Amino acid sequence: MLSGVVALFAFSRAVQDLGPSRAALFPALSPGVAILLGIPVTGDLPSAVQIMGLAILTIGLVVAVSARRA
Repeated sequence: MLSGVVALFAFSRAVQDLGPSRAALFPALSPGVAILLGIPVTGDLPSAVQIMGLAILTIGLVVAVSARRA
């Protein structure tokens, strides 16, 4: 229960510091970070579908960040 409160506070602080458009990108990062952290923690390598999803996620985030700057 406490982790939910801390996560909500941290996200609110990120919105305040970064702005809503940049802070909205952080929840989209969680699946990719989970895949990358799973490699050393579990020793499993991601499947081809997971790697393709990670690539799509990365490309989408790069486009979103670069479109915001333009």
